[in-house]
Amino acid sequence: MVHSYMMRSIALDPSEVTRTLSVGLSVDHVMAIIASPSWV
Repeated sequence: MVHSYMMRSIALDPSEVTRTLSVGLSVDHVMAIIASPSWV
C-alpha cells in the first residue's frame, strides 16, 4: 500500500504505476524464492 502511494506521488505518467508495481512485485517474489533455503 505504501509502495503504490509513493509510486503515484512520484510517477510522471500515471499509466506507468501499475506496470512498475507489477514488475517490482514479481522481482520481490523471485528474490524471496531464491533466498529461501530449499533444503529445509
